[in-house]
Amino acid sequence: MLGTGAGQSFTVSAWVCLTSTAHFATAVSQDGSTWSVFYLQYAKTGNRWAFSRNTRALSSAAPRLRTWTHLVGVYDADGG
Repeated sequence: MLGTGAGQSFTVSAWVCLTSTAHFATAVSQDGSTWSVFYLQYAKTGNRWAFSRNTRALSSAAPRLRTWTHLVGVYDADGG
């Protein structure tokens, strides 16, 4: 399990190949006590790759279907 508690920075990554933009598609997440503590995913809203924790960072371009893409999400606990 990835350490995501208070004061902990972390990085997650995945190679993904999106075949449809009809729905949200999560590549990596980690369950918390009530909801997932982060998501590395395709966000249908906005048609972008997204890394979400307390806020959502979106890719600058829409994903290309049927193309392998390396996604990386970085959370810096110090905010830097």
